[in-house]
Amino acid sequence: MLKSGYNQAVIEARAPVCMLKLINACCVGMLVLCLSACGPYSAVGMVGSTLIKTVDDRHQREAIAEPKRLEIARANFLVGAEYIRQGDYETARIRLNKAREVKPDYAPAYNALGVLYQGLGEVQQAEENFKHSLKLDKDNPGTMNNYGQFLCSQGRLDEAEELFNLAAADPLYRTPEVALTNAGSCVLMEGRERDAIAYFEQALKINPSVARALYAMADIEYGKQNYFAANSYLKRYLDVAKHTPQTLWLGVRLQRILGDKDLLASYTLLLRNKFPDSREAKLLLSGSRGDADDSLPYAHLELIHDFEFITEASLLSDKDLLPAGGNLTHSEQ
Repeated sequence: MLKSGYNQAVIEARAPVCMLKLINACCVGMLVLCLSACGPYSAVGMVGSTLIKTVDDRHQREAIAEPKRLEIARANFLVGAEYIRQGDYETARIRLNKAREVKPDYAPAYNALGVLYQGLGEVQQAEENFKHSLKLDKDNPGTMNNYGQFLCSQGRLDEAEELFNLAAADPLYRTPEVALTNAGSCVLMEGRERDAIAYFEQALKINPSVARALYAMADIEYGKQNYFAANSYLKRYLDVAKHTPQTLWLGVRLQRILGDKDLLASYTLLLRNKFPDSREAKLLLSGSRGDADDSLPYAHLELIHDFEFITEASLLSDKDLLPAGGNLTHSEQ
């Protein structure tokens, strides 16, 4: 008498064969019935259409699942990107990893993870994610812009400039002025002032309200002793953005030369009271006159605060964005 374990093994081994025989038997039975009622050609057609319909149903289920995965990945990406903007990197990482797990070929998730890891100072992981995003979507100008900023921060200026130019040249890119401003900031690190001015002017021609380009031009003009031009750019900057320690210090130095005592007093008070721990406030309190040795080396190069998340170009359109205040459902979290 055979042991029960052996019997179980035999049953399990024969199960697929039995199932196949059962399917074959069903198909043969269908053929016999159809042959007797409809003739050979109709019989084969009916059985074939039944089998094809089964396959089509499976494909339809898969097709429905894919848009759902895209929807969940997109929602988690947008929430994760917003958490990065708020500085909550840990929650952002959870959301972006969820987007990546749900849809491994979703390029924006890797782009945002690159930005996140750069913010955390994890250079290798940042570059890996930027590269993977471009591998999945090689022509995405927003990713080129973000990766370019990363390369610039690492001193890889030529590579960065090339990416900025590729991004800005894309006719579908909605904000080429961002990439052009980044290119200008980056080439200044090599002392290429003339090229930087060309980039900033091109950016401002497209969009006259690019705050970083306006401040950069004010800083450059001050360095060239074109004080009225510098003051004009600073005023334009203040029309679209708030003061920073750098703009206040520039304003103080300008008004010491241009002689507007009210503005000088205002800039001085704001710098002391609003940014007391800044280097610029310490320069002010030390009695510095703002000579060349005291000027800050292109403070507008703090790229980490100006990352652009591309959520509207090749992969997402306006109708795909979450509504303001939109939340994920429990199944999407």
